[in-house]
Amino acid sequence: ENYNFSSARAFSLVWNRNSLVRLGNLERCGWVLIITQVISGIRRCESMFFEASLRKTLDVNVLDPRPNKSLR
Repeated sequence: ENYNFSSARAFSLVWNRNSLVRLGNLERCGWVLIITQVISGIRRCESMFFEASLRKTLDVNVLDPRPNKSLR
């Protein structure tokens, strides 16, 4: 009886979770979209910052041909 009860409960949990996923799919997609947009924006900012710092170090190296210890 215990085994039957636990298996039925597990099945009901799985079914409830699947139906909840189906019901909240649109909402979840909206949240995923927002989160991915935020992450891509952060990545874009990071890449822009990295590009600017790289360009700055390159400019410094071009303008100042002395060996830079920070790059080594």
